[in-house]
Amino acid sequence: MKHPVWRGIVKNGDLTLCAILAVVILYLLNRVAHEKPEQAIVEATIVGAMLGGAAILLGNWIARYNERTKAVEDLAFRRAQLKMLIIPELVNVAAGLLGANDFIGSARTRLEAEGGTVSLDINLYLPRNMPFTFGLGMELCLLDPPELEALVTLRSNLEATRDAMTDFMAHAFRFQVQGLQLSLRHTMGIAAECFERIDPERKVLLHGREKQGELFSEALRR
Repeated sequence: MKHPVWRGIVKNGDLTLCAILAVVILYLLNRVAHEKPEQAIVEATIVGAMLGGAAILLGNWIARYNERTKAVEDLAFRRAQLKMLIIPELVNVAAGLLGANDFIGSARTRLEAEGGTVSLDINLYLPRNMPFTFGLGMELCLLDPPELEALVTLRSNLEATRDAMTDFMAHAFRFQVQGLQLSLRHTMGIAAECFERIDPERKVLLHGREKQGELFSEALRR
C-alpha cells in the first residue's frame, strides 16, 4: 500500500470502481448485440443497473475532488493572508538589524582605531519584536514547515542578540563588540532565510545602492 500507484487507487476507490464498471458495461453491451431477445433483455437490465451505479460512483468522486480542490485553494488563500500580516513586521525587524549592524560596525572601527573602550548607547538599535506575528499562535502552523521553522529560529535569535546587546550598555571592549557583531550577523542570516522562504522578492532601498533596490535577503547576508 505504500507504492504511489496503490495509494492513488485506494484514494480514488470510487473512480476505480467506476472505471471497472465501465469496462464491464462495454463488454455486456457487446454481448447484448449477439444474444437472444430474452437474454438480451436480462443483460440490458443489468447494464442499466450498472450504469446507475457507475454514475453514482463518478458523482461521489467529482464531489470529493471538488472538496479537496476547494480545501487546497482555501489553504493557499489563508497562507497568503497570513504572510501579508507577517511580512511588514519582518521588514521592520530586518531594517532594525541593518541599522544595528551599521552602528556596531562603526563602534568596532572606533575601537580598533582608538583602543580601550567606547561608550555605546544601543537602546535605539536593540532587535525589534514581532508581537503580532508571534501572537498568532497556532495560525502560524498554516505556513509551510520550512517557513515556520525559519520564523521560530529568528525569534530565538532575536532574543539572544537583544540579551547580548544589553549586557554591555555602558562600555564595550573590543572583543565584546566583535562577539556582538557575530551574534548580530548570525541573526541577520536567519532573517535573510525568512525572506528567502516567505517573500523572496521583497526589496529594500539602501543609501548609496541602486535605485531599484536590493533584495532584503541579499542585503542582510551582505
